[in-house]
Amino acid sequence: MKLKERLGVKIAAVIFSYICVAVLTVSLISTAVMGYYKFYFSSQELIKEEIFTDMAQSEAYYIHSLMGADIDLTEYYKDKNVFYRLTDKASGTVYDTNYNGEEYMASASDEYNHYFISHLEEYGEDYTALQEGNVTVIEVFVARDMTKSDMFSVVSKIIETGYSLRFVMVFIVLISAALSITLLCFLYCAAGHRQGGAIECNAVDRMPFDIMTLLVLAAAVLSISAATSFIYDFQSTVVWFFIIGSFDYFVALGYTMSFATRVKTKTIIKNNVTASLLRAVGKFFGAL
Repeated sequence: MKLKERLGVKIAAVIFSYICVAVLTVSLISTAVMGYYKFYFSSQELIKEEIFTDMAQSEAYYIHSLMGADIDLTEYYKDKNVFYRLTDKASGTVYDTNYNGEEYMASASDEYNHYFISHLEEYGEDYTALQEGNVTVIEVFVARDMTKSDMFSVVSKIIETGYSLRFVMVFIVLISAALSITLLCFLYCAAGHRQGGAIECNAVDRMPFDIMTLLVLAAAVLSISAATSFIYDFQSTVVWFFIIGSFDYFVALGYTMSFATRVKTKTIIKNNVTASLLRAVGKFFGAL
């Protein structure tokens, strides 16, 4: 019995193709991100500086959003590898900080305008106006020594690991791509083959092809909608994209394998509601 006629071999090929495509996807994304941040052309120190500068700027914007709220920043940042400093721009007076001259690898800043409502009189009429007050300079520093467990330390470890494996990742992309193509080609060649060499349609292949196509398109639209609806934090986003991506892969694989079977059995047009309706319309007008 040939391999393409063995059900167990086909099932194993489906599973291994899923693993290879998943590895290919992750390695491709990793390689693209590392290429964007110049992992292949720059030093690890400069890469960290660029990435942590972006993260520090996000922290500065976050502190800006908290200004005016009753939040203790010292308490908030006690378990983070981040220092901050709030300075009155006009006088240069530092009025809130947890920074004591520690070494840092990246920094960023922002400004916050304190507005106040003033009561004015003009032409004998009283009115209120929103006016600018003091300006606070917000400075954020990312610690060079990551002594606390937070997102900054996680990103630092990811950068260090990625930098050491940057060329290995390219090799993984090439190997996983070759294996994925090989396994998918085998599955498409084996699609429809039964024991004894016959090529037959199963229950899925007997579904009208246009109806099946509409169902696959609907599944794709629902997947995109679900993917955009479940974006919260980084971890939940990764989990949801993994679940949705896995579902989409098996739907796409089943659809394309069914297409391959229909090509071999010459039933794409024959088993098609749209084609049947067109034939019926043609016969009707031909009989007039």
